[in-house]
Amino acid sequence: MGTKEKCKICNKITGCDISLSCEICDGWFHASCVKVNDVAYKVLKELDTCHWFCQSCNVKMGKVIPNIVKMRERVTEIDGRVEKLEKELKVM
Repeated sequence: MGTKEKCKICNKITGCDISLSCEICDGWFHASCVKVNDVAYKVLKELDTCHWFCQSCNVKMGKVIPNIVKMRERVTEIDGRVEKLEKELKVM
């Protein structure tokens, strides 16, 4: 399911070869260049909820995801405080 894009690894046109697009940088990669075998490629293409990131973006996401989790925990904590303050204001 290739495109006219060049593979970010080998720099050859992806064409009709089995290829993947990184969901972050939109770069195209031959499945063979990123060591994704035919079975894994088929699973990636069949699952709507499966996302693929190139190695470079995957490393970056590994650093970003823990921060997102921390921010979500903080938002939950702040929401609780706001709810408590709103109740206290109604009482006053």
